[in-house]
Amino acid sequence: MNDRRPDPERTIRTERGGALRSGLIIGDRYRLEERLGEGAMGQVWLAYDLKLCVGVALKRLHHQMLEDERRATMLRHEVRAARDVTSTHVCRIYDLVE
Repeated sequence: MNDRRPDPERTIRTERGGALRSGLIIGDRYRLEERLGEGAMGQVWLAYDLKLCVGVALKRLHHQMLEDERRATMLRHEVRAARDVTSTHVCRIYDLVE
């Protein structure tokens, strides 16, 4: 996995609820490495940021969490607010891919 450029054949634009797997590239930027866990809101993956060349955690929400536009809008507002929080006890949010 030394090649840092996205492979168009492996870049995905999944339908809501589509399956994810290691090696796929999300948003032309994040290569999925391994699934770390799953909870009520979604899955968390270890991923590799191809632009910044660093490991990141990527959370993919279950499609039910975003079925109505009101919930999706609330999520976008929460992400904007959370980006302003800086604490060693809070995970920073760097990106939102839809």
